[in-house]
Amino acid sequence: MDNERLVHELLAISDIIKELTTKKHRIDRRWSQTGQAYSDVEYELYDSVWRETDDKGKAKYSNEERRHREVAYRLRRHVKAREVSKDLDEVRDEEREIVAEINRLQDKKTILLVALGAPLPGDIIDLEEDKKYPF
Repeated sequence: MDNERLVHELLAISDIIKELTTKKHRIDRRWSQTGQAYSDVEYELYDSVWRETDDKGKAKYSNEERRHREVAYRLRRHVKAREVSKDLDEVRDEEREIVAEINRLQDKKTILLVALGAPLPGDIIDLEEDKKYPF
């Protein structure tokens, strides 16, 4: 592969990485919004469980562990919580795919740079450091 072609491929890879990074930022925002939606449902359920009373007016779930179990139970049965949880899984999967593709392209970019004669990042020597030891 000639150098001009390698340079064009490196530029194309940089453009793709930029697009994927922008897409990852959008996914991060979706993750945040979806996570907030789940937290809102969870808060509503905690509030409901905390306020429930028996027929004598006493707290129905006075034990903290029982409250947590009841909220977990209701979350599993709550339609919106299940939908939002599914959305979170989908967003996480999309994010992982994008990160894997960015990493693959970064590796390819490094290989192409080495093919052009650039040193590997770990091979770069600090020349100022070398001057300390002239022998």
